[in-house]
Amino acid sequence: MGAIATESFESSSAQLSPTLSYYLRKLLREQVAASTIDPMADLATVLRQTYVDPLDFAAACSDLERLVRYHQALSSQGSQHPSELEKTEREILRILTTPKVTALLSSDEMVIVRVTEQPVGEDTLQVLLCQRGFRLEVLRQNQNTLRQVKHLEPDAILMDLTMPERGFELAQAMLRDRQLQRLPILMMSNLHSVSDKIKALKLGLTDYIAQPVQAEEVVTRLENQLQLHCYRKQLEQENRELRLQLQEQDSSQAMLLAQKVVELSGDYVLFIDRNNLIVHANGAACDRLGYSPGELLGRSMESLDERLAPEDWQTIWGHLQQHSSLNLKSSHRQALGQSLEVSLEFKYVTLHGQDYSCVTATQL
Repeated sequence: MGAIATESFESSSAQLSPTLSYYLRKLLREQVAASTIDPMADLATVLRQTYVDPLDFAAACSDLERLVRYHQALSSQGSQHPSELEKTEREILRILTTPKVTALLSSDEMVIVRVTEQPVGEDTLQVLLCQRGFRLEVLRQNQNTLRQVKHLEPDAILMDLTMPERGFELAQAMLRDRQLQRLPILMMSNLHSVSDKIKALKLGLTDYIAQPVQAEEVVTRLENQLQLHCYRKQLEQENRELRLQLQEQDSSQAMLLAQKVVELSGDYVLFIDRNNLIVHANGAACDRLGYSPGELLGRSMESLDERLAPEDWQTIWGHLQQHSSLNLKSSHRQALGQSLEVSLEFKYVTLHGQDYSCVTATQL
């Protein structure tokens, strides 16, 4: 590829200069077999669709400017560095066509389920999705579609339907399903009316794409929605962690006082969470049972209680939620293998949204 004029590129990382866009278009025309981007497209728009986050977009523009300058320098030297020139061109095409969404959601391969009315063979859309690192699963719409979709545990759903009415019914079922309702769900249909689009969006569908469509547009819209979905999940996780930190700060003094009282108790006391795991044991419990605190924490109650089966805990937990307390006689297994006959008093305790069972054991 020949050198271009020495006019400098604008050094803004937040946009593509006209000179940079021109050079990229020229490269795309020469590499048409290796790229799915139209050389005449607005490349700034293509990049903004590919990189939704402003920081990602700015970084992509900066990388392209650097690579194009290097490509220009290599090209000016004729055929002296063919392998390096080819490597630089591949990197430019990768930045233009490959968003960072797959790394954002998961390091694992993301699953896209495509629901169709008629069987489809390998088409441009399928090829593009595979090139972007997705695993595509195609389902024929029928009475079992909802169950099949849930079984595949997708990251997003594409509904590729000629007539959308049955698709709307399926979409409503998906949006009512707790497993699927928060996933990106995009519908493609040959109905172009505004009313159909509004109906789809009112249902809660993520996007409605009127056919015929370009496969590149569908993939770009899908990747945008996946990226937004990822940001939403990250924000929710950060909010949960912040709430937990605040709760821990608020409850720290109360917990210290409660632990002091528990430690002074002559009976041994265990705190069990809803998953049947010991989360706290007082000194008396360690002394009577012969375990260190570290050996008790994280154990299940039935590993300690000789008369408690794994399935019994759910029964006990349900009773505590309804009646707040329960008294039982049982036998606990000490570290040396001996049995300790005990009377158990279970109390249901809620602290800052977390539920526990406080078990006080008195030796018989």
